[in-house]
Amino acid sequence: MEIFFSKGEKETFEIGLKISKFLVCGDVLLLSGEIGAGKTNLAKGICEGLGICETITSPTFTIANEYKPEKKNLQGLEKVVHFDFYRIEREDEFYNLGLDDYFCESSICLIEWYEKAKNFLPVFSKKVTIEFVGFTERKISFSGSNPKP
Repeated sequence: MEIFFSKGEKETFEIGLKISKFLVCGDVLLLSGEIGAGKTNLAKGICEGLGICETITSPTFTIANEYKPEKKNLQGLEKVVHFDFYRIEREDEFYNLGLDDYFCESSICLIEWYEKAKNFLPVFSKKVTIEFVGFTERKISFSGSNPKP
């Protein structure tokens, strides 16, 4: 487990850059934290670290945003899919999303509010938890495999 501390958006973004180095094609990264904790900002840093040059936006209303890397920072990576399940209310809604199609060896998936989809996620997922530890400070815990060389 890796633990980071952030005192603001810029630091959270930079931690996302660091976490991107822990990821490999096929990974599913579960993002946990309260509203406003910084999950999307962290995802922006992760995406930049994975070679995504597009503007990263929250998929709260679209459920999923797909991004193709313009810079080849990770061999074999064809896309990063950023999910946000906050607005999904019933478990049966996940059947229509075709999640299994996204969980493949050529993509990395980032999932906010994953708790709503526990029965539909791969068993071997990596996880980031963002917790408030003060008014502005956050503790960001990453659990998963060792970083790439």
